[in-house]
Amino acid sequence: MSLSTAVQNSLFKPKNGGVTTSTTTTVIKHRFISFLIWQSILSTVSLLLVKTLLLYPFRSKNSPSILHSLFSFLAFHVSLLLFSTSLFIISSPHRQKPGSPLDLLLTSVRLIFVHTDNPSLSPEARQAVKFSLSFALFLVVSALSGFVALISICWSSGAFHQTMPWRVVVAMLGFRGFLIGLPYGVYYLYKQRWVLQFPIVQRPLFFSFKMGLPSAFGQALKLSTAAYFFSSVVLFFLPDEYGSNFSIGKYIAQQIIFYIGTFLVFLCWELSHHLHQVNY
Repeated sequence: MSLSTAVQNSLFKPKNGGVTTSTTTTVIKHRFISFLIWQSILSTVSLLLVKTLLLYPFRSKNSPSILHSLFSFLAFHVSLLLFSTSLFIISSPHRQKPGSPLDLLLTSVRLIFVHTDNPSLSPEARQAVKFSLSFALFLVVSALSGFVALISICWSSGAFHQTMPWRVVVAMLGFRGFLIGLPYGVYYLYKQRWVLQFPIVQRPLFFSFKMGLPSAFGQALKLSTAAYFFSSVVLFFLPDEYGSNFSIGKYIAQQIIFYIGTFLVFLCWELSHHLHQVNY
């Protein structure tokens, strides 16, 4: 068996623990690709609407180059692609209990230092280790996705470039994106939103997705408000590395851009979550 085939069989195996066949692998793979395509379309539409309707008044006087705009656009989509992929990896129709840090440590010690003729783990231990690693991966990807996405959204605003060096802008935006991504990952796992829901009454895909849009919008609004205040409190206690040599108007504009960018990130994440639930 080739490496690519082994990866596909592992990634696209049935979520309910059924037998993995070429047919089921193909079906799950096609659903995953469909999920990524629709997620990209929705995030593109959301980004264009927010950039046009909400962030247009805050644009820089010096228009960014086409290469810069293209790079920001691609970075935004790569961050969402990573988030959606990690969301797909941790999803399951059943609630699973990951292994504790102590269990993971003991398992690692056993694999490294204990030499036996049969070093394989029990199915329960293997499943616990798998879920623990996938949850850790999801937290890392959530933080990284927030870091990259917020920079991509807010980078072209003149409220930042006219008051501070670009390195400080990247560090400040990225750190604030990290502060919204990591708590969101913890919240997502704590609420067990990774568990797939299967309604009794099965409706068409488009109808089910349309019915969940208001909920996704409202959830993104609540999360962005909470994350904005949380990141503001954290930054308040950190040293002011970029000074305060800018007007109150610039500061207010920066906070508005922060909030809009945070809302867009959460909206794309919530749409990805809802689309994933509907698609599977």
